[in-house]
Amino acid sequence: MLLRNITANVVAGLLGPVFAILFTRFYIDKIGEVGYGIVGFFSVLTVAVQVFAQGINTTFERRIAVRLSAGSERKATQLIFGTLQRLYFVCSGLISIIIFALSGYLAERWGGQEGIPVAEARLSIIIGGLLIAFNLVSGLYASLFVGLGRQVYLSAVTIGVTVVQTMISIGLVSLNPVPSSFVTGQAVAALGGLIALGWVADREVGWRKSGLRPDLNCLKSEARLSFAVIAMEAIGVMLTYADRILVAALLSKSSLAAYTVAQTGARGLGVLKGPLLQAFTPV
Repeated sequence: MLLRNITANVVAGLLGPVFAILFTRFYIDKIGEVGYGIVGFFSVLTVAVQVFAQGINTTFERRIAVRLSAGSERKATQLIFGTLQRLYFVCSGLISIIIFALSGYLAERWGGQEGIPVAEARLSIIIGGLLIAFNLVSGLYASLFVGLGRQVYLSAVTIGVTVVQTMISIGLVSLNPVPSSFVTGQAVAALGGLIALGWVADREVGWRKSGLRPDLNCLKSEARLSFAVIAMEAIGVMLTYADRILVAALLSKSSLAAYTVAQTGARGLGVLKGPLLQAFTPV
């Protein structure tokens, strides 16, 4: 099982970056630099949301999901899973509403550049908000599958979503080269992955059939550790980008290029580290 988990995790971890390298030029040529900049904006937002969700996800993964193996802990696990699921759905809805409310303002700033109409920019932003919401809930389900040792299924869904996202996005962008075509492809595939993960997650935990109601009080025991992980993740992200800004200001262009190549190589190794460590979960 360990070898299968490692293989599945590595393939799932590498496929996304490889596809990004292969097709970024195609997307930029089709939807333009500003259009792809809108896409990049949502990538940054997704990372920001995941940083704040990572604390809860990691705690759930290591200290809750693994307890399903013990019958005495099953009820507690069902309760916290159902509570987190409701909490994540509410947060996802709020994120979508906030981005929808801000879409007009953001569209005015991006619209009109490189021939992108304001209406098109706003549509891309609204769909991007849905994409972030789908990914947020999927992150909770992913943590459950890691804790259960169902990493092959999780990786299979991740690979499927990546492939389908790429195929749909390329097809839609080829037919209608606008940013919303790309974002729509991403969102449709992400929704499919969310449904696939959610259906099996509910079957594994059995929360809907348990008769238990969500209870936020059950989160108190895990909140302290969750917030500690969130703080460390946030500090790490801030230090990483502060380092890049400082290096860019101090180095010449040629030295900065060499530094960027080295950082890219290090990130490539980092992509392998995550799947290897994840394969040993639960611990």
